Amino acid sequence: MNCSRNSGPHFFATFLRRASVVIALAGSIIFFPGCTSLSVERDHSEIMARLPQPQLVIPGHAMEAACRAAAHEPGGQVLCGAGNSMKPIYADGTAVVVGHYDYAKLQCGMAVVYWSHRGYRVCHVIIGHFYGGYIVQGLNNNRWDNEYVTPENYVGVITQAFASFDTRAQPVLASTITPSTQIGAN
Repeated sequence: MNCSRNSGPHFFATFLRRASVVIALAGSIIFFPGCTSLSVERDHSEIMARLPQPQLVIPGHAMEAACRAAAHEPGGQVLCGAGNSMKPIYADGTAVVVGHYDYAKLQCGMAVVYWSHRGYRVCHVIIGHFYGGYIVQGLNNNRWDNEYVTPENYVGVITQAFASFDTRAQPVLASTITPSTQIGAN
């Protein structure tokens, strides 16, 4: 049986979803001037500059450092990143502190955490706004997510990040290594 990926109801639904996002990005400039749309490809360095840079810690102590930081933040949660979608800034195994931030005040360029329809938490960057919610994309992904961040699935924003010296984020972090950014396991 010949099954083409470009046919059937799934293709049509995906096409409509992507077309609505393109229209949303164009409309976000007109209707939501506080959240000018961003392109991960075009605005990569600007987005990277807005995100909390990982603080380097001794191998094996990223979660401990994040827990200490989260204890000083009302409603702070600690998550351990998995996957490559937020490389090069947040490598696999980076511990992040997720803080409460008013949904209505979210802005393009912020790294947000949301519950996906599959039931797991996702951390990606806001690149636009649509009437259905915020449009997000991973820094290392070549297209935006298939779902929006809404008040119902929104968890919070990344406020701090901690990466071990042994993570694969070292090429990006090498320029920021100073004694003041090193955190021990006191």
